Amino acid sequence: MQVQGFFIECSLELAPKAILLENVQGILWTPRSNKSKNKRKLTVVDYIARKFTDAGYVLFPAVLDAA
Repeated sequence: MQVQGFFIECSLELAPKAILLENVQGILWTPRSNKSKNKRKLTVVDYIARKFTDAGYVLFPAVLDAA
């Protein structure tokens, strides 16, 4: 299981009211290794967003300048 899959699984099991996910380098454009025959290549962020929205979470993507 990949790290994002483990993170999602744990998050959904714990069911917190809010989840904050850091945008690590490449998450926006890195394709998720997809073993299904789906021709559309999902990025890692697309996969994560789909899983959380399917679970009922509302997403508020934003860029935070922590410098």
